[in-house]
Amino acid sequence: MKETSAIVSHEPSQEGGGLFSIDPGLIIWTWVVFGLLLVILRKFAWKPMMESVEQRESMMTRAVEQAQKTKEELDRISRTQEEMLRQAKDEARKIIGDGRAAAEATARRIQEDAQVQAMKTIDEAREQLLREKELALREIREQSVDLIVAASGKLIEKSLDDETHRRIVEQHLEQW
Repeated sequence: MKETSAIVSHEPSQEGGGLFSIDPGLIIWTWVVFGLLLVILRKFAWKPMMESVEQRESMMTRAVEQAQKTKEELDRISRTQEEMLRQAKDEARKIIGDGRAAAEATARRIQEDAQVQAMKTIDEAREQLLREKELALREIREQSVDLIVAASGKLIEKSLDDETHRRIVEQHLEQW
């Protein structure tokens, strides 16, 4: 058991050096292993890693170029949309202006038609009043003639025929 306890023991042995001791054989083997590892890595790992990095770099370059193209396309589309929006606003203003002009023209035409119709109605009313006035005056004359003939007949006590009386009265009325 003593042998196992010496192996397990962590006490530094007196034979070799400690942690900082230089061993030429160990240095050579370390360099040989490092060189072999470097050759193996260079042959089997370095190329695939570099290819992967180059692929990734080219993929990123393409992505940046595609993003730039997309940005330019979006800018172009944005300018096109702004132009279309401006044209639509101009067209809307024109349509509104045309609509207002048409509405004003229609209003003016309706107003003129209403004035013409009002003047026509007034003229018709005047003509109707004149006809009625003439009719009323004719009726008044006929009644006046009848009254005058009756009154003059009583005053004169002599009765002229009705036709003569009427003619005389109508002549006097026309002189007025």
